[in-house]
Amino acid sequence: MQRTALTKALALVAGLLCSTALTPAKAGDVQNYSPVTQQRLENPEPGN
Repeated sequence: MQRTALTKALALVAGLLCSTALTPAKAGDVQNYSPVTQQRLENPEPGN
């Protein structure tokens, strides 16, 4: 009887982990985005 309780508990934990892993991640808003242009490709910023 104790084995079935453990099996049920493990199944519950596995189900919860799988359901959270299937939830898509949402990125936050990007504040300082500037699109890649040909000029930026030819002359990248010093930090890149």
